[in-house]
Amino acid sequence: MRLLATFCLVNTRLMGWFNCTYVEETWTMSKLLGCALSVKVVVLGEETINTPMFTQLDHNQVYLITDQLMRFVIVGESDKNLNKAVKILCLAVFAPAPEFHPQMLDYNVRVYTLEDTVAALEGVKVMENKLGGCLLDKPKTMLFQDGGANLCLSIEDICPGWRCKPQADYQVE
Repeated sequence: MRLLATFCLVNTRLMGWFNCTYVEETWTMSKLLGCALSVKVVVLGEETINTPMFTQLDHNQVYLITDQLMRFVIVGESDKNLNKAVKILCLAVFAPAPEFHPQMLDYNVRVYTLEDTVAALEGVKVMENKLGGCLLDKPKTMLFQDGGANLCLSIEDICPGWRCKPQADYQVE
């Protein structure tokens, strides 16, 4: 599992990153040049006086100090010998608004797995609003630990009167 966070410095040179992963001391910082090309800027813990960036890691925050305002990407991967990386995700469930479809026989529920950020949820809400969907319940937060396997969603307990379409109760992402 790769943990990825993208952020942009706007008008400050010191930035605190409060995101959904636990940081590791072995991460490498890179500078993006265009869409697919990146340049390694610093390996954490190997900064020198000539390094264009300084980083500080706390348990769940990364601080960057840089001379230039630019876009950075932090990518982490679990070390096989150490603790597995953990990412905080949220599940958001949307469906067509019941008041617009009172006699609907086929009711589709859409489950989204998102980063646990306001921006991620807002993006899905905007898209669902265009589709006529509404949030069925408050999004649920969950910890996803890197175990080398995909995230698997399975519908196992359904209230009386409801049923799943064949092969629709199991999905792998």
